[in-house]
Amino acid sequence: MGLGCILEIHNPKVGSSSLPRAIALSPAKAGLFAVCVRSMPRVWPVALGLMRAFRPTLALLACLSLLPSSAQACTCPPAMETPITELYRWQIGRQDTPGRPQLKAIQPLLSPALYQNLTAAYQINPGEGRGYLDFDPFSGTQVYSHNVLVVSCTGDSADVAVFTGLRGRLSEAPQRLSLQMQQGPGGSWVVEDITYPWGGQLSSVLSGLLQQ
Repeated sequence: MGLGCILEIHNPKVGSSSLPRAIALSPAKAGLFAVCVRSMPRVWPVALGLMRAFRPTLALLACLSLLPSSAQACTCPPAMETPITELYRWQIGRQDTPGRPQLKAIQPLLSPALYQNLTAAYQINPGEGRGYLDFDPFSGTQVYSHNVLVVSCTGDSADVAVFTGLRGRLSEAPQRLSLQMQQGPGGSWVVEDITYPWGGQLSSVLSGLLQQ
């Protein structure tokens, strides 16, 4: 289990953030964080009650109570962390904008193939009788994204927990996604693919839609 980095990305509809940009567990405490993440389905109802009562800043209130008081700097490589942070900041901020997402703003954060295929998929008209992209590719759901937690970075992939739910409300457990990253010649990273909890990959979904 790698270090867990809590990024300060939040939906303003569930409270404003007052936490540091990132918090990380030392290797000795990583197991405690892993238990917290794995126990989310059990502790989340308690956290929801606290959030309704005190309007907290992040969906991880229950887990944060277990964090060590002297947290170290996050060891997820900044070059890999940054595009993930920017992607989900865009994702959370654009959700109330009507119409299809304008992907041009995140083109530098996606691999050329993913950007091209995702753009083409969004151009499919549901009224044409063809299959179309009917879920949010960055959360794997049809509801709001409220917060995101980068659980670990290993090699060229990042384990990400996306906290979703109806508008102003959170689901009981986060969506655990694996982001496959691609490193360019200059050392910068972009998102190449996303693997969802059910095992499907965004690239396969897009390929199926575009080959109709």
